[in-house]
Amino acid sequence: MLRILRDDADAHTATLVLEGRLVAEWVELLEYECLSLIVSGLGVALDLSGVVFIGRSGVAALGRLDKVGVQITGCSPLIAAMLEQEGIVPRGLRNVVERSEEAPRHTRGRDRVAGRRSAYPDRSGAKAAPAALSRPPRGEPANAPNTVTSKSQRNRNRS
Repeated sequence: MLRILRDDADAHTATLVLEGRLVAEWVELLEYECLSLIVSGLGVALDLSGVVFIGRSGVAALGRLDKVGVQITGCSPLIAAMLEQEGIVPRGLRNVVERSEEAPRHTRGRDRVAGRRSAYPDRSGAKAAPAALSRPPRGEPANAPNTVTSKSQRNRNRS
């Protein structure tokens, strides 16, 4: 279910506050409401702060509405990230996205940026196993190859 509340705080812009799920059966209604407001000469803003789920048809509709000038605001971080993946940047996030594109990409680990040696010396990011974990299993000689064998294979090897 989708609940649409109209907030006319501004004389030139109508804000539609959405609550619930923006899925197939409600997408057509939302587009109709937005386009009728645009035709009447008002600007339209959608407040998605109460939206908990957006289906594929909802994302497509928001993309179409964004192209005709509808402002999208009040997104949760998850919904904002999903919309950004589709090329829709909600209002209020435009400056953040522009700044993050200008910022340099950090290398793995802050230690390298500060010039210190990292705790992860190899490129895979894995630490070397502590000595206690690299010991052979019980009953195996200390110089045995470090291979994984089943208990039955070890019993056969001993015979």
